[in-house]
Amino acid sequence: MSRQEEQRGCWGTLVPTAENLATATMKAAIGAATRDWRYPPLQAWELPTASIQVAIVKSWVPIESIQQVDPVHQGLFLRSGTLGAVLLPGEALTTEWQLATARHLAGIPAGARIELFRVEVEMLHEFR
Repeated sequence: MSRQEEQRGCWGTLVPTAENLATATMKAAIGAATRDWRYPPLQAWELPTASIQVAIVKSWVPIESIQQVDPVHQGLFLRSGTLGAVLLPGEALTTEWQLATARHLAGIPAGARIELFRVEVEMLHEFR
């Protein structure tokens, strides 16, 4: 979710959690607007200028090296035990930033063993 070209929230899962895509999208939009800890909840007055981008996960494949990801066109899922984070395509310009940011978002300390996955998505954008 963004407002005036700035990100205002992100929420979702790598696996289906609802009976259909419409319900999953609705739940994720509400989560992005109200539950992303990085941003204050979206206010009613912001809604007319907010836009929604939906990333439909097509696949996530284990990889051996961060160099196997094109951060502009592919996302990254990183996990260590029960901790994990996803960065969508285009959120990073370099693989180093993509890896460091995903590690930070997940709360995974430096030096911890991690698993890496390349994420392919189909992006849908709202146009106003």
